[in-house]
Amino acid sequence: MFEQGNVYHCKRKGTHWKKEILFIAMISGMLALGCASSVLTETLPDNGNSFIQIAQPCETLAAADNESDRKIDSVFIEIVGEIETAFPRPVEDWFLHHKVEAKIVGGFKTYGASPYHFKIDDADSETQDIILIITTTLPDNPLEQVSITVKMIRSGMEDVTIDEKIVATTHQKPVVLELKSENSTDVSPIFVITPYLLAGDESMQKLLLCKTNQ
Repeated sequence: MFEQGNVYHCKRKGTHWKKEILFIAMISGMLALGCASSVLTETLPDNGNSFIQIAQPCETLAAADNESDRKIDSVFIEIVGEIETAFPRPVEDWFLHHKVEAKIVGGFKTYGASPYHFKIDDADSETQDIILIITTTLPDNPLEQVSITVKMIRSGMEDVTIDEKIVATTHQKPVVLELKSENSTDVSPIFVITPYLLAGDESMQKLLLCKTNQ
């Protein structure tokens, strides 16, 4: 069985998800940290297939933190899945100018020490869950790449690894991850992961403020 870690997730309905991030942080009494913690593995929220903007850069965060002499202590990972909208590969800056139809949007803040676990709803199983396990390796500064390991497992009496991949990207640059499906006849699940490197609590506050205004 996998070990459960702290998780943070947000839910987006229509155009209100950004305010919900701020609201979740406030009611958790952790605005300075910018995350809500739990010891449970949680389900990635169902977004209802809304058209949304994802992987949006925060200019104020970039201006303050994109300097090689600033020490990175954490990262906020935005994860978007079950995307119905076709987009080009490589994606480059396509997300800046287009909305996508996506079912799930989530995120978490991590200091790079522990893997984070997200459960994906599986309508075909009442006894087992599909779990994403995400582990992040922090760079020393915002100019270096962040390494992200994503493992997809079916959790049960004995966990079964479906696929595992390692991707690398930089501050505020989305990366597209296509995992192998459990059944060869199924469509491979696609996720877009965007890291926001943080240098202290002030950076998290800037990110939250930026997201509420986008």
